Amino acid sequence: MATKNRLTLSVLYFPNESFPVCSPAGPIIKLPESLLKMKCSSEIANPEVSINVTTDQSRELTWLSSSVDNTALRSLDLTVGVAENGLRFTCTITSPMYFQGMSRSCTIGPIMVVPLTIPTTEPTTEPTTDPTTSSTTTPGTTLERTQAPNTDLAPFPSGLVATILILFALSFIVNIFLVILVLRQRRLNKVLLAQGRSQSEPDPEPYMNLQPTMNTEYMEPVISTEASDQHVYCHSIEPATN
Repeated sequence: MATKNRLTLSVLYFPNESFPVCSPAGPIIKLPESLLKMKCSSEIANPEVSINVTTDQSRELTWLSSSVDNTALRSLDLTVGVAENGLRFTCTITSPMYFQGMSRSCTIGPIMVVPLTIPTTEPTTEPTTDPTTSSTTTPGTTLERTQAPNTDLAPFPSGLVATILILFALSFIVNIFLVILVLRQRRLNKVLLAQGRSQSEPDPEPYMNLQPTMNTEYMEPVISTEASDQHVYCHSIEPATN
């Protein structure tokens, strides 16, 4: 009995051009003390590729490594502060064993950290009263305050207001025109309905005037058998009396 030999074929390949994938990609704007979740993923390929994340600053950050199905992942949750302003990460995939000359990369950042409020210093030359603290400043001193966000609504552009008024006027005119058409159609329907009824009803027959008579006798017709012309004669029959 002949034996069957099994042949195992291993296919070597590098991840396709859509990898690696950086999230979020490109420039990032964050507030101080906010959390930034970053990820760099790639197809594992065969042999498995290496994912390296580097930064343009001299600092050490620990990225976590994991894999799901056929995807390799590096992730980092970073609390953004002033020190992270301008920070940029570069994620690179390589396969030094069989694909030494191949590598691709993507970028996270730069990170721009913007303050929530901007302190401003205003010199004062006359005594002024701060409405928020009810305090008075004297000449030669400086008042340092935090600029509050402007909550006033911006006025509508004049062109937008004019467009809204024109559209409102046009809609009003169109509504009036439609109401007139509906009323005219209803009036026309009533006229046509009245004409149809007048044509379908027959003309009433003229009334017949019945003349009263005092003759209560019944006249029985009598047929004459003489000659060729027949004449009908009537004679009176007295009513029966009880």
